[in-house]
Amino acid sequence: MSNKIKTVIGACAISVGLAMSGIGAAQADWPERPIKVIVPYSPGGSPDQLTRKFSAVLAENGFLSEPVNVVNVEGHFSVGATEAKNARPDGYTFLFLHAALMSAEVVNPDSGVSWRNYAPVAKTSNFGLTIVVNQSSPWKTLPELMAATVGDHDIKFGVNLGAINHLTYIDLMDAWPGSDFKLVQVGGGGKQYPQLKGGHIQAGIMTSQDILTFQDPELRVLGYSGPARLGALPEIPTFREAGVEAGITYDYWWFAPKDTPQEAIDGFAAALEKAIASDDMQTWLDAKGLTDDFLKGPELVADIEATWEKIVPIAEKAKSALKNK
Repeated sequence: MSNKIKTVIGACAISVGLAMSGIGAAQADWPERPIKVIVPYSPGGSPDQLTRKFSAVLAENGFLSEPVNVVNVEGHFSVGATEAKNARPDGYTFLFLHAALMSAEVVNPDSGVSWRNYAPVAKTSNFGLTIVVNQSSPWKTLPELMAATVGDHDIKFGVNLGAINHLTYIDLMDAWPGSDFKLVQVGGGGKQYPQLKGGHIQAGIMTSQDILTFQDPELRVLGYSGPARLGALPEIPTFREAGVEAGITYDYWWFAPKDTPQEAIDGFAAALEKAIASDDMQTWLDAKGLTDDFLKGPELVADIEATWEKIVPIAEKAKSALKNK
């Protein structure tokens, strides 16, 4: 057999092997089919709204040749995060989440959830949280609510244990010695809204995006955790303006399963960067009280690592608080 024939046969064998292993698909032009983004929260909440907006902007502007389909996985966010972690790393499954991915690792290390289990794709925005009560509540200001919890630890406070609203809760407790709530596992903003409306919890935490979406006069917002008032919610004071020395914000991240082809990671990050720079997306972010904050590549990795260092001490306190409940 000639060397030329051997070479052709060898090349064919390699091609077949790559195709069978799935590597051949990774080397093709990406994307070749619809993309799935897992949002580990119920429909209607802040992460769901933002992901769907990105999906729409990507499609309307032709930033990707294939659609981005949002898949909600309800229950504790770790369920959806685990599903994304275990997904086939073929470049067609992604996860949209925030610092809950970090706090869960500290609060419940047995959950198997860790930001290290994923390949970072991009950071697209930043957001803060608000403290909310029912309009019929006796507390008109954040200090009034915090002072009430010093003498009454049975005030029901909605939270998603181990998630970012739990971290904000710890931040508030640290800023007001002697204060404490009776934590009620509720979930994110989409779940807290009916609980507050129905009087099942007396206080809760929602994102600014939730507040702007619901715009319900039956709810009273006592403060915002960001460093400055939002243009979309100018009447809501920051925690510090209200008289409580607390306040942290969180990033929204896009991840892929480990070993996802770099072509897919880079391609999706580039599309997200185009989407967030569009006038439509910028207008929407402003209206929802979100901050444009895009990162990808090595800068993103460094930023995530720095965020982890900030989250750990707060999450450790959340873990300790749960043990003492």
